[in-house]
Amino acid sequence: MVRMELPLDHLRTLSAAVDTGTLDRAATKLGITPSAVSQRIRAIEQRVGRIVLLRGKPIRTTDAGAPLLRLARQLELLEQDAVTALGDDSTVPRISLAVNSDSLLTWFMPVLERVTEQNSVTFEL
Repeated sequence: MVRMELPLDHLRTLSAAVDTGTLDRAATKLGITPSAVSQRIRAIEQRVGRIVLLRGKPIRTTDAGAPLLRLARQLELLEQDAVTALGDDSTVPRISLAVNSDSLLTWFMPVLERVTEQNSVTFEL
């Protein structure tokens, strides 16, 4: 069995390119440059040793790219399932704090415990 070990961001890039139809729109969707999109697609092609995209308008997968696109979509669904299972804590405020160790050990932790019991908040120390 051959292990490809394709980075997840590369597979997301492949999916975005097909979904949006162009490398430029994929770059916009992902918040990266068109050059980065091209580099990621090239890296996939080098890893698998085959062309995975037909770079017409719209972009389409080749026969070799179709299973990789299917993999990318399955991973996206699995990620969504995991996020759903873990719950959405994006509404819980996060507060970053810097505290010296003496204060943290002597009085700060009991205060934080009381605050978190009374409020829905997360502290990052």
